[in-house]
Amino acid sequence: MKSPIAALALTLSLLAPTAIVHADEAIPEATAQELRAALARLLPDRQVDRIRTTPIAGLYEVTNGGRVYYITGDGNHLITGHLIDTRVQEDLSAGPIQQAKADLLAAFGNDMTINYGGADLPYEVVVFTDIDCGYCRQLHQQIAAYNDAGIRVRYFLYPRAGLNSESYVKARNAWCADDPAAALTAAKANQPLDTKVCDDPIAAHMELGEELGVNGTPTIFTTDAIPIPGFARAPERMAAVLKQLAMEKAAQ
Repeated sequence: MKSPIAALALTLSLLAPTAIVHADEAIPEATAQELRAALARLLPDRQVDRIRTTPIAGLYEVTNGGRVYYITGDGNHLITGHLIDTRVQEDLSAGPIQQAKADLLAAFGNDMTINYGGADLPYEVVVFTDIDCGYCRQLHQQIAAYNDAGIRVRYFLYPRAGLNSESYVKARNAWCADDPAAALTAAKANQPLDTKVCDDPIAAHMELGEELGVNGTPTIFTTDAIPIPGFARAPERMAAVLKQLAMEKAAQ
């Protein structure tokens, strides 16, 4: 019988990006322009990041942020949902969706998060956190243990009450402080912070969280945007899972 850690690592590995073979990555420019025009009408509030072919003739894969859609070549029909190859029971949408989310996350560099632990640590996770969330505070109490286990933690600020809330003000005060990491630790210990105002990335953090499917805090992801379940939050267990995932990724 597999250990809980091995079983969890196997589950997470199934969520990792997989190589999807497309019939033809090169789309004629005229076709791409027609599809983009159709998508602008169908999805006026969504930016088209990429259009690719699929194994189905005349059906194209469209990446919008962390989401994937399908559109017919004439631009008349848009399909949401997962594309399944019934012959081999393979979800052809899983890889592109996961890769789209990983690309979104990768756009946020170290200067866009509040970080604990050196960049030289072997593992790294990103955490969407709310200063007023009790479970977030409990997790932060283990921040030194995460670092000791070889895990760097990068925080995205995600005040669940919204940008007009007291939680946002606390997050902004922490971000704008002279030492954001120390300020965030103090705020999570319920210590008052000096009022600070600056250009902050909190709205962008929240938008990213929506794209990644964050619906509560704390939510933890690997750097590949693979979600880590709550029962894997213990530092040593998480380190074991991250080590297993790193080995599997290196073997691909």
